[in-house]
Amino acid sequence: MDPIAELAEFDRETVAQAKAVEQLIQAEGFAAGHTIRDVRVFRVLMPWVGTKRWDGSAESFTFAEFETDKGLIGIAEGANADAEELKGKVLGKNPFDPSIRADMGLAYWDLSGKIADRPLGQYLHELFALETPLAERVPMSAYTWYSFPDLNGKNAVTFESYPSYVQEIIRTHGFQNIKLSMCDFEPQHYVELVRNIRAAVGADVDIRVDPHASWGEAQALRFMREVEDYHPEWIEEPVGGRFAHIFRAGHRLRLLSTIPISSHAWLPPLIPHPSTKGRYGDDALDAALDLDALRRWQPADISAPDAYAGPLALKRYYDAARFLGMGIGMHSAYELGPATAIRLHIA
Repeated sequence: MDPIAELAEFDRETVAQAKAVEQLIQAEGFAAGHTIRDVRVFRVLMPWVGTKRWDGSAESFTFAEFETDKGLIGIAEGANADAEELKGKVLGKNPFDPSIRADMGLAYWDLSGKIADRPLGQYLHELFALETPLAERVPMSAYTWYSFPDLNGKNAVTFESYPSYVQEIIRTHGFQNIKLSMCDFEPQHYVELVRNIRAAVGADVDIRVDPHASWGEAQALRFMREVEDYHPEWIEEPVGGRFAHIFRAGHRLRLLSTIPISSHAWLPPLIPHPSTKGRYGDDALDAALDLDALRRWQPADISAPDAYAGPLALKRYYDAARFLGMGIGMHSAYELGPATAIRLHIA
């Protein structure tokens, strides 16, 4: 049997197990007999103070609290901002009613753990009968970028001050992994920055770099070759475009550089499938592996999916990635509390 056929067979078993766990969670949650009696929606606008963000001056977050008749509250981040519309859909219903799965979002998983009376991570660990130890601490990376000065003309992060800024993050917060955003300047400018930061933090701190899929393949290759001596842990998705272009470029770059490539597109890849369960809904369990893409390319060393896929879908991604000999991570987008918490539970 060829390796991709072996992966496909392994993946079918993984999906079957995940769907069995999904049905158990659904059945236990529904049988608890809760009814949603109130919904409260909150909007938060978080300014990107001083940062050289490319996508706006602030980020909005919507939270919802789903309160049941038995006193439990499930919290969702990224909920429907229209409170009346949301209430019209869910009030009086069991929070595990399949018809409102997409409306519950993250609150579905919050209530799953609370009804089971244990942390969600522990609950999933038990349901999958995992033999690995339950994680109690999860390492995180500090995401950094250039910043404008504040209103008092201080705290700017410039090319010259970046190394000392990173040193301060390490001293203050204890991070041992630093991620550098790289979309303000040409790639060549960042070669010197990586060299300076490596000299400032020493060999024991890991450095990740993220061009936000903004470089051409030739630009990425030149950068990757020139920073090899500074040992970045990985480079995240250096080349963008359609999936086929990302995969083709990543495949070639892996052959020409020693720096590992992290991807939140190659997880490994699935054939697109309609989503009906919303964020954290595990719709990816119903999608087929893209076996053709798997046979054509090997474009990444680390699978870094986003938690929006849902914890059961993430387990599928991670199991498939490990079968292929890939490392695993978790992509972080914009979170403000609950969405960070579920990432920690899944990890």
